[in-house]
Amino acid sequence: MSVTTIENPAAEAAQEITTEPLATAPDPAAEAEEGLTHAIGELEWHYPEDLVLDEYNHRKQIDTEPDADLKASVREIGVQEPVGARPQENGKLGIFKGQRRWKAQLAANKAAVQKKKPRRKIPVLVRRDLTGVDDDTLVLSMMENMQRAQASRRDVTDGLTQLTLMDIAPGALATHARRLGYKPAEVKAAQQAAQLDTETLDKFGTAGWDFVELADLAEVKELGSDAEWTLSDARRKDAAANRQTKGAKSRGHWEQAMARLRLDLAEKLKVAELRAELEAAGVPVVRYARWDKASMVRPLSHLVTPAGKKMTPKAHADLCPDHAAFIDGDKVRVVYACRNWSGNGHSLTPERAAELPVPEDKEAAKAHARRVRAGNKAWRAARDARRTFLIRLINPGKGGPKEISDAAWSWIMLGTAGATRWFGRYYGSSRRLEELAALLKTDAPKTAYPRNEDPFAHVVKRRGRPGRPFVLLAQVAAAFEREEMHDGVWQKPGNEAADWLEFLAREGHRLSESEQEVIDLVKARRAEAAEKAKQSDEAAQQELEEALDSAAAESEEDQEGGGPNEEGGEPEAENGAPEVDETGSDEPEESEQSPAEGGADGSDATEATAEENPAVPVEPVAVSLAA
Repeated sequence: MSVTTIENPAAEAAQEITTEPLATAPDPAAEAEEGLTHAIGELEWHYPEDLVLDEYNHRKQIDTEPDADLKASVREIGVQEPVGARPQENGKLGIFKGQRRWKAQLAANKAAVQKKKPRRKIPVLVRRDLTGVDDDTLVLSMMENMQRAQASRRDVTDGLTQLTLMDIAPGALATHARRLGYKPAEVKAAQQAAQLDTETLDKFGTAGWDFVELADLAEVKELGSDAEWTLSDARRKDAAANRQTKGAKSRGHWEQAMARLRLDLAEKLKVAELRAELEAAGVPVVRYARWDKASMVRPLSHLVTPAGKKMTPKAHADLCPDHAAFIDGDKVRVVYACRNWSGNGHSLTPERAAELPVPEDKEAAKAHARRVRAGNKAWRAARDARRTFLIRLINPGKGGPKEISDAAWSWIMLGTAGATRWFGRYYGSSRRLEELAALLKTDAPKTAYPRNEDPFAHVVKRRGRPGRPFVLLAQVAAAFEREEMHDGVWQKPGNEAADWLEFLAREGHRLSESEQEVIDLVKARRAEAAEKAKQSDEAAQQELEEALDSAAAESEEDQEGGGPNEEGGEPEAENGAPEVDETGSDEPEESEQSPAEGGADGSDATEATAEENPAVPVEPVAVSLAA
């Protein structure tokens, strides 16, 4: 098989395979002292496949294989630093320095041949003066390996940071990144990662964290060990999940953790800022637990003036020596309060006063307050992580899917068909364009006059016809997230919230614990409703069967017992004996005359018939009162 080759441009400009001695400038001081020049060999270009490993190459057991960074660099630009070799007995050249560079080019050439691409040669400094001189060869090989120090993580980080600060085109930066064995995103993240101290940088860099992960850690470094532990745990979970999904590279747990840590950091910074403002204003900062109904610290909203009016911060600050404030941990805001409301003669509002005599379990109330606060925070973090996923889903890039799924189309139709309240509410919101712009990865249009009448035309034009469904999905996602996934949903989720989360999970979103709890809660509620419906149907069926059985039993009784006018029927007394007439005769009175014709007493016969068989209708007859 013929193989196309590629030569080093600089070398090919000189000759096909150069054997010209490398031009060196002798060191006058060294010549004067030792009387000789320093031999470095002759520079030649050879295919790595034509070379062998010298027997006296020092590196034999540890780090003999090139790492991923070296392989990436060699694939991109070839071997830049010459390897050292000397002639062997079989006529080949044997490498005694640069074994890993040689192997990296071997691997690159093998991959190139498989893809029908040209091979590369490598630069070789040939030391013919070392032919048969094994001791010098071994010493030079040892010096190569022992004196070469691996660049520290700090040096690499600073170098990449310098690169990002240079005024170069994005394409050139991406090329440099590939040559160094990094992804462009890692190079860009190096500047953020450089904010870590050297100890932390070395600790996590040695553990295999890439620069994107190190940059995330640097972003939340003020949270200290909590951030380190949380991200380490998320990284382990992602690795375990990716192993189960056969080589996937999802960072769902990491993104969830970062969303939570960012909220924690924002809260910490905001609390510190608010506390500083209060201290600068001379307002004492106190602690307040809303679950403690007997607390002497009360928000001003719980208090009224002696005249029964609302207590304002200004009025309270002017009149009360215990004017203070606390920071609401859930909404991270300043709430003005009195730290001794009862001692200062304040009155509670009727609603708050009604709470005082009510006994309650303080520990249970305290636990509930903690749960609500933790639940709100976890839900907000999950919401931020969902937004990150939705941005990726809606903007898949060159390597992503070219069209949306059938399930996504179903949500688009559900939202735009006008059958839901949340889509209409969203389009009545004044800030809806900000949500949509974030999901489309573009700047939000201005809302002040004059407004842009077609704010996302540039997005539609850039995405083209294949991208239009993704723009529709962005609208529906923005509407649902804003209107249906707000704070508090985790406590009382609707069916659509669970359906939305299950849809995102099928699209590749890694659910947080709070999101999974929402799905489990709705499933349990649906199962309970289905069980109740089943029991109701069974009860109705049983009631129907009982009614049918009762009707059948009554019908059988009617068929078995005949009346006095039925054939073979005899009226019976209560004791079972045949009835007798008033004269005491046990023979039934027979008469061929009808009541209308008259017998001994035609009217009596008519009445008896009616009494004995009330089911038989009795026609009215004329009765002679004179008779």
